[in-house]
Amino acid sequence: MIKIFVSFATEDFVTPEHNDVLLRLSSILHSRGITGSFHVTGELARYLRKNRRTDVIEALKKHEIGY
Repeated sequence: MIKIFVSFATEDFVTPEHNDVLLRLSSILHSRGITGSFHVTGELARYLRKNRRTDVIEALKKHEIGY
């Protein structure tokens, strides 16, 4: 059995398109049964909450979240 660890640093909270990339990437991984590890900065978490990006937050909940 092969195990793969996929980790992402998600630091860009200024570029709105970055959030769509996170949404798509987390959705692709989840649809293939792969759990990613997304390292989310506090600033990005606040940005997502402030801008009501619950779609991104819900997608990331299906993965491991690191800081």
